[in-house]
Amino acid sequence: MAIYFISDAHLNDERERERVLLSFLDRIRGCEALYILGDLFDFWFEYRTVIPNHNIKIVCKLLKLVEEGTKVIFLVGNHDYWLRDFLSSQVGVQIEFGSLQVEHQGLRIYLSHGDGLSKGEISYRIVKRILRNPFNVALFRLIHPDLAISLARRISKLSRGSTQGRGEMLLKDYEKFASGLIREGMDAVILAHIHRPVYKKMEGGIYINLGDWINHYTFGKLENGILTLEKWGVPGSNHSPSPLFPGP
Repeated sequence: MAIYFISDAHLNDERERERVLLSFLDRIRGCEALYILGDLFDFWFEYRTVIPNHNIKIVCKLLKLVEEGTKVIFLVGNHDYWLRDFLSSQVGVQIEFGSLQVEHQGLRIYLSHGDGLSKGEISYRIVKRILRNPFNVALFRLIHPDLAISLARRISKLSRGSTQGRGEMLLKDYEKFASGLIREGMDAVILAHIHRPVYKKMEGGIYINLGDWINHYTFGKLENGILTLEKWGVPGSNHSPSPLFPGP
């Protein structure tokens, strides 16, 4: 049974992107596990009794996967960090708010969305602390959901553009971070956030960056102990997977 890894779909109101991801989730039905390494949604903020109504088809598809026996683990990213308990209590998704170390098929794997890892993200780390401060979150929750979500979507698009613009700068820092973990004993390091697909064999292990589902439609796959980075079909194709960075 295969294990899959995806990240950075940044779903909002883009129905074509949603349709492509739904086709992928349909194809992997029956897999052992699906790891979502953050930013599945371009913005997600839960109130006590209100959740965003966009991309409900994706939420239903995740529920279907869970009901059929697939373990779905969501490592929240900087765009969907404000998840509360809806996906865990109502859908059965395991929510993680930090990095994760797992072992599958004989491989020790480190997983993280990756935001804030680079030394060059000092200003981002400051903003991150402000936005995730419980007091500030409580204040934001006082705004009417229609206004709050509309405002947050605009800010979210600016943030996403900033991340993509810093991609080249972050590549070396992420690779250095992964190399250090592999020297410490990890067989593989899988990160996200920078929207650049990377498959790099290092001495002692493999570093993968999952890319995104905006321009690249890339995903990680672990099957029979072999870790690959593959590309899903682009819009208008038959959406069949094809190797992008083969494992062996």
